[in-house]
Amino acid sequence: MLRFNLAGVPVTIHGSFLLVAALFGLGRMEQPTLMLSWMLVVVGSILFHELGHALAFRAYGQQPTIELHGLGGTTTGSQRGPMTPMRALVVALAGPAAGFALGALAYRSEEHV
Repeated sequence: MLRFNLAGVPVTIHGSFLLVAALFGLGRMEQPTLMLSWMLVVVGSILFHELGHALAFRAYGQQPTIELHGLGGTTTGSQRGPMTPMRALVVALAGPAAGFALGALAYRSEEHV
């Protein structure tokens, strides 16, 4: 289990998450560099997605935490402020929005290579 803070948000990565990510990358095992790249992309992309949720929680006065586990990731917020249905929708959409933003950055950087 790994624990650290990212942008002030406590993050826990369980061994089950790394195991499942490695299992999905089994076809890359014969090339250690490719397998390492695969693991970095999986961890980075899911962590970025969850960070989108966490930053939206924080914008509404919540104290977010992120956990990456065998089924993916979960971001939760403390119940310090009211979470109206609209705020909950914004938090829910913030993860995919972060992913689209990361994809757009990757696409733009690919154009300049």
